[in-house]
Amino acid sequence: MEALIQTLQGYIGSIDQYWYLILFVGLFIEGFSALLIGGFLISIGAIALVPGIIVLSAGEILAGYMWYGVGAWGGTASLQWFVRGRPSRERLLTRVRKAFEQYGGAVIFLAKVTFSITIVTQILAGSLKYPFKKFSLYNITGSLIWVGIVAGFGFFFGASYQAFVDYWDSVSNMIMVALVTIALVMLFRSLFRSVITEYLDVAEGIERIHTISHRWLRKLFGPHE
Repeated sequence: MEALIQTLQGYIGSIDQYWYLILFVGLFIEGFSALLIGGFLISIGAIALVPGIIVLSAGEILAGYMWYGVGAWGGTASLQWFVRGRPSRERLLTRVRKAFEQYGGAVIFLAKVTFSITIVTQILAGSLKYPFKKFSLYNITGSLIWVGIVAGFGFFFGASYQAFVDYWDSVSNMIMVALVTIALVMLFRSLFRSVITEYLDVAEGIERIHTISHRWLRKLFGPHE
């Protein structure tokens, strides 16, 4: 057991210098998980605060541009690729399209601070040739807020992990706490994705937000396109 632990610790230590690159690439593959892990690593001191936030923010913003580009260059074909014959994705696309037609840029911003409708919204914006400057405003603003929220959760888990490490000096206990923390993160992610995917009606949600905060949206985003 001790040999396994030492091997694991040696492996983790050997990739310390690559954490920034791993997180940056991870944001293009599974952004939510990468942000959680990034916040966790900042909390335990594995990566520095300022460079870590810069990498996470840059990756999240560039990922948004990547999906916008997929839509802009792929057009309708890119939307068909996203759906791939799945009824649930077809329904999601229909709802997002309806909301986009009603509220324009506000949908891009609101989609950035969720995680189940982000990609389809960005692809749709690109396929509809939504103005790049306006997309950039919502993409950057939403990305920075989303990084703060999700990395903040990761930071909280890291702080909790560190508290347990300080309390228990047993290596086996520390590993158990780490595994439990990761399990809780994955459970939270799975439940959140399930709820959003199955029950979120994008148009209704935006309608409520629009009704409650109409003045705020007009000041922040200007007239609806």
